[in-house]
Amino acid sequence: MKKSKNNTGNDLVTKKYLDEKLEISQNNLKKYVDEKFIKNTSKIIDYVDIRFKSVDEKLEKVDKKLEMLDSILKTLDWLAKDHKDLKDDYTVQSEQNRRIDIRVTALEKRVFAS
Repeated sequence: MKKSKNNTGNDLVTKKYLDEKLEISQNNLKKYVDEKFIKNTSKIIDYVDIRFKSVDEKLEKVDKKLEMLDSILKTLDWLAKDHKDLKDDYTVQSEQNRRIDIRVTALEKRVFAS
């Protein structure tokens, strides 16, 4: 009867046999680790890409809001300048009206005094 090449409980284990099994186990482990690493790494990269896309979209929204706010601030600056100009004009006009009132009052006193 022929012995099988597979090691059974009663056979002696040789260094050559252990080296072959170790090499096979190392290769299988290396393939398994490589596959898992590539798979997990690609998942992580995909997740990071999704997060970056989300951040990019939010930054684009913020940029649009800032552009809108810049437009509003330009309008407000224009309105504030216009208001200041009107206030200055009003101050000048008020002073002129005060002087005219004083002159009219003085003229009225002269006209009615005579």
